Amino acid sequence: MHFFNRRRPFKYFTILREPLNQAISYYFFIKGSERWRRKHPMLEETKKFSLVDFTERHRNLQCMTLAGIPWNRIFSRNSRIILNLAKKHLFYKLDMFGILEQMDEFQDKIESRYGWTKNSVYALNTKTRVRPKVADLTESQVIRMKELLSLDIELYEEAKKRLKTI
Repeated sequence: MHFFNRRRPFKYFTILREPLNQAISYYFFIKGSERWRRKHPMLEETKKFSLVDFTERHRNLQCMTLAGIPWNRIFSRNSRIILNLAKKHLFYKLDMFGILEQMDEFQDKIESRYGWTKNSVYALNTKTRVRPKVADLTESQVIRMKELLSLDIELYEEAKKRLKTI
């Protein structure tokens, strides 16, 4: 049984998020799953490791995700090859991309391009409520996080520049 109409092409979109905020949110989202009936599979890891140590183990998640399988399993999390693959996929393979901080503009572009009606594609109820802000971290934590997320930061900055020219 097939659920997809194979004659209609798929449209692929993604939203990037400012990398430090993404890493903080991800860590505390997992930590917050302790209150859920189904715990996140990585919950025990967040109990063992600090935010910075966890980020070191799971650095550059946005690049790793965009690079895709098998590349993100072959190359290391800090490989420029992963960054280049992520850029290639983001800028040339996806139909559209945006950044979370400009979600309304992204949604307007999707609606305009595809004739979709106004439906929010971003649910605020998924927001991680109990988490520090970047400004709450120590200077040394911020410096280390920026080092660990250097590829995601570069990808994010280039995506922001490209969005200004579109």
